[in-house]
Amino acid sequence: MSASRRVWVAAQPPADVPAELLDFFAGDALLAGLLARRGIATAEAARAFLYPDAYIPTPPEELPELDLAVERILRALDDEERIGIWGDFDVDGQTSTSLLVGALQQLGADVVFHIPLRREENHGVRLPFLERFIEEEHPALIITCDTGISAHDAAAYADARRVDWIITDHHALPRGGLPMGIARINPQRTPPGHPLHGLTGVGTAYKLIEAVCSALGQPEIAEAQLDLVALGTIADVGELSGENRYLVQRGMEVLRRNARTGLKALMAGARVNPAALNGDHIGFSLAPRMNALGRLDDAGRMVELMTTVNEARASQMALYLEGLNTLRKERQESIRREVFELAENNPAWLEFNVIILHKPDWEGGVVGIVANALVEAYGKPVVLLTGDRDGVCGGSARSIEGISLIDAINHNHDLLINGGGHAMAAGVSLRIADIEAFRQGMHRAVALQAPQGLPPLTLEVECELPLAQAHLPFAESLERLAPFGAGNPRPVFFTSDVSLRSALLFGREENHRKLFVADAEDNLLELIWWKSAEEELPEGRFDVAYTLHPVTSGGQNGLEALWVAYRQREAQRPAVVERPPLAVEDWRSLSVGEVAVRAPGLVQGRVEGQLGGESPLDRSIAYHEGPGAALAGGANRLELRPAETLLLYSIPPSAAVLHSLLETVQPRQLVLVCQGGGELDRPQALLTHLGGMVKYALNRDGRLPLTRLAAATGQREAVIAKAIEVLCAMGQCRVTEEDEIALRVSAAGAAPEPALQAALLRELAYLLEETRAFRNYLRGAAPDWFRGLAEHSR
Repeated sequence: MSASRRVWVAAQPPADVPAELLDFFAGDALLAGLLARRGIATAEAARAFLYPDAYIPTPPEELPELDLAVERILRALDDEERIGIWGDFDVDGQTSTSLLVGALQQLGADVVFHIPLRREENHGVRLPFLERFIEEEHPALIITCDTGISAHDAAAYADARRVDWIITDHHALPRGGLPMGIARINPQRTPPGHPLHGLTGVGTAYKLIEAVCSALGQPEIAEAQLDLVALGTIADVGELSGENRYLVQRGMEVLRRNARTGLKALMAGARVNPAALNGDHIGFSLAPRMNALGRLDDAGRMVELMTTVNEARASQMALYLEGLNTLRKERQESIRREVFELAENNPAWLEFNVIILHKPDWEGGVVGIVANALVEAYGKPVVLLTGDRDGVCGGSARSIEGISLIDAINHNHDLLINGGGHAMAAGVSLRIADIEAFRQGMHRAVALQAPQGLPPLTLEVECELPLAQAHLPFAESLERLAPFGAGNPRPVFFTSDVSLRSALLFGREENHRKLFVADAEDNLLELIWWKSAEEELPEGRFDVAYTLHPVTSGGQNGLEALWVAYRQREAQRPAVVERPPLAVEDWRSLSVGEVAVRAPGLVQGRVEGQLGGESPLDRSIAYHEGPGAALAGGANRLELRPAETLLLYSIPPSAAVLHSLLETVQPRQLVLVCQGGGELDRPQALLTHLGGMVKYALNRDGRLPLTRLAAATGQREAVIAKAIEVLCAMGQCRVTEEDEIALRVSAAGAAPEPALQAALLRELAYLLEETRAFRNYLRGAAPDWFRGLAEHSR
């Protein structure tokens, strides 16, 4: 189920925005309304929401039993006892463990730690591994973080071994009571609505360390750990309101100062600029790399990365994370294909309220991500199970809004070996022989929660925004509400009754679209629709939902609007009209002079002369790309617009680019000239030309927009990206930032690497050979081939 097929739900504004809130925002009703819909009704509350210095933090001691934990830790420090930390392998657990280990070491403690290996131990505290940890490390005190609240057997074992036990966790409280221990610190023990109730695992660990450092008169040690709190809270989708929001705001300030050696290396590897860091960078760049370690390897390495001061070691580990993250993506895509195939081949399983699938060889660290994709596709909770160790399997579950996974799992506890988590995400293990009974039981448990049927997936849109107001100053004002995330989502606006003016494929794999939409007053908005190459485009008039982001490029501030969804306006859906086949006129056999006679020149991309006899000048456009334009005024792929006639002067570099040209122009007539293009289809020619463009960029801000470079050279974006890799291997530049749209390079290139350069040159040559082969094919392709492609573009 794509976002376009979700039910749109408009956030309901209060009847009246409070006058003092309007005054606080200098009469800006839109911004005041955004905060009012987030439950903020006074200027004082707005100030505390926007500015961390105006927020009054909640004392750590309001967490039940925290004072008992502080007393025991202080005694351990005084008596020089060894303290053991038991963490978890997701980012929340990694940052919690790193925070406790790092802070306690700075306080002079003798600290050891253990993070379970996902493949061998899964979540929680497993007795065999706890036994070994105590036997080998001899801790006098063990502190759990992001785990332990259901570990009754582990707590009892530690007590029997005369090891003191402190729990810091944020997961759901067990039904059978709390484990034994000196302190069981869990924010869910506070009343609902309490400022600390929604703390994450790392937030809970921080409040404990905050109290310890305060008692010792060293609060700066705790404050230095706030970068880890921001990382773990955003990665764990903690609600960004109240105390969580305050801690993340403070943590983002620490992250931007970039003092931690390991995070410097991590951000460099992810090509994230610390000074411009925001929540999206954490959620979509840093967290996936950290999670890859826990999913595929030993998350304990992250504690070393977060606590080391050795820059060389940090860089080495960050490079290893890059490779792991690439491997994670490959396995994720492979499992995603298998999961969807298994679901489609077993339609009976799709009739249950919860989709439960099992395959022994799926990667346990990846199934949770894939489960999200299945939830989105079918609009139901999903449990994906893997493994077959002595007849036991385990896996991850994801849910939909309105259905609590943990409640459904608790309802089936008699079928499970282990189970725990939250309303929206959980983990389970059970006997393979019990999967069918578990499927039936989860179906019944969810039916109790939703007797009228599963609630539909929804898309919450903030409010309607005229295109004339979707501008940079408004987008910049929205950033005052950041950081965005759970509890404070980035506002999704919608504009009604627009039409699509053009759509262009872009990206290294040409799987994204850049679109222009227009309203009735002809106001235009450029939008980016990620991974949309296979999605249907809207027809006629429609409503579009999007988010707005201020960006900086070439030293200039600009607006980026991201497509979220569209909703066809049923009353104005165009009737199905049979369009005549594309008329194709073939000029490929004409000389340049003969073409010049038929189309004497181009003025601002419009063809002068007679094309097929009746094409008015303002209804024709010519496609021409690459250096040394033979026809002045030809339009490249970024400059095309709808027109009656498209003159294909240059030969596009790929079928995807040609498809995109036809999709953008939607011509009734196509004129094949095919005399331009291909000038830079040899590695040396392309590298020489591109090297000059890179030098020009280095004299500015170093930003290289891949789509624009591809249009300027008549190449695919994948070719441009590979050519820049070659230039880097030649020592001409170094990539410092990277995203789907652009690279940023610096002149501080490393020494040339001949072996790498030769390998990359071979890859570039292969890509250019593909391009040459396609251009050669188009030089002789039958007109019917073009008509067939055009039919798929209409």
